[in-house]
Amino acid sequence: MQKVVNVAEIAEPDWNFVEEHYTGPAVDWRYFSAIPRNLLERCVQRPRLARYRACWQATRALSSPDDVVISHLPRTTQWQSWFMRAMGREQRHMAFAFNFTDLPVGRDRNRMARMFQHVDRFVVCTDFERQLYANHFELPLERFEMLHWAMDTPRTDPAFVVPWPRYYSSAGGEARDFKTLLQAFEKLPHLRLVIVTRPHALAGLRIPSNVHVFHNLPHAQFWAVVERSEALIVPLRDSQTPCGNISLVGAMTLSRPMVSTFTLGTQDYAHHERNALVTAPGDVDAMIQAVTRLEDDPVLRQRLGTEGKAFAQEHCDPRRWAEYVQDYVTCRPPAAVR
Repeated sequence: MQKVVNVAEIAEPDWNFVEEHYTGPAVDWRYFSAIPRNLLERCVQRPRLARYRACWQATRALSSPDDVVISHLPRTTQWQSWFMRAMGREQRHMAFAFNFTDLPVGRDRNRMARMFQHVDRFVVCTDFERQLYANHFELPLERFEMLHWAMDTPRTDPAFVVPWPRYYSSAGGEARDFKTLLQAFEKLPHLRLVIVTRPHALAGLRIPSNVHVFHNLPHAQFWAVVERSEALIVPLRDSQTPCGNISLVGAMTLSRPMVSTFTLGTQDYAHHERNALVTAPGDVDAMIQAVTRLEDDPVLRQRLGTEGKAFAQEHCDPRRWAEYVQDYVTCRPPAAVR
């Protein structure tokens, strides 16, 4: 039976990618994770032994020319390609959710570019990233396809305690501009903000008394904070940032209105006056105006949340990913995704 071999940088034991939504011909799904699973892998982070082990296992699992590999996140894609070359495997290889917060440069970029030559398909979650990565790694643009980030409505923890009954939320840790957000809420002392992020994202910043911070919450608690908030605010560092889409899509599935920094990486998700209020990067006054407008207009909050839910149902359903993977596995031309 044809195998679909998934190798992922971060994958929990119960992760099954799109298998539960897959309706194509029967295939043998295999999963390998680069999460450290023994003392040696937990202790040795550089080089990342767990990644090498996962890619080696995934490559060993390949047996038929019809088998396909799907690698998740760029570092895993790089090393999966390396192991396939080293072990003489020539199966098709798709890089899924291919995304960089910061593009590699110098020798790091050159090593990646050599390995990416042997990957036949890259799936990115914004149209902006297609040209960005094709240019940076000198790869044909036609190898890059755009699919909206997809996810089911997140499970939330109803027992999780948030310090205030009414608040706005901000979540995520990659390329966030929390400096602008904190300055805005310092000037909005009558409102409350709850941030869920990683410690490094707030390093050196002063936290106003009307802001509460949670670090590294489990997923169900993370999304509980978002679900109960008046709106999700996603401040991003500049107009080129290709981050924040998981937070945006999750909020939309939960019918939460949003305030988002405009970036080329979020323009496929946050649409001004439709499902979000969009502000310029680094603009404290614009952030204040957007939050104040939401605070003063509950009808607007309701409409943006409803429109966001509809957008997620149309564009961000995991079944769209399953259909795309099915086309790839069965060698059919990719479905129209843009």
